[in-house]
Amino acid sequence: MNEEYDKAEVEEGGYNLSEDGAHWSDLYSWYHAVNSLGVIWVADQEALETGNVLMAWFDECGRTVRQARTPSGEIQNVYGLVLGNREKEHHPWLGAEIGENYDEGGPFGPPFPNPE
Repeated sequence: MNEEYDKAEVEEGGYNLSEDGAHWSDLYSWYHAVNSLGVIWVADQEALETGNVLMAWFDECGRTVRQARTPSGEIQNVYGLVLGNREKEHHPWLGAEIGENYDEGGPFGPPFPNPE
């Protein structure tokens, strides 16, 4: 993602971070949420070395919508949020990295065509 291009484009459209307070990825959180079919917990090499387990939310075709690392000590708390379908209101969802297919310029990411 080109941060400078992204910033210039949204500011040109009237967006102001200090006034509006949200980045474009926050504005698409609902879109990512409805496309997330489930979440998988991955204990990869990095998790074994750092203690931070990878959470990856995926769509119906297995593409990563968002992903984030969470400390293994917080798994039980985050899992409770997942069971209650409330994890998308909290960290790590809100701080998660957007998957390449859903990121800006990806096949399922913005910019979206103007319907006019």
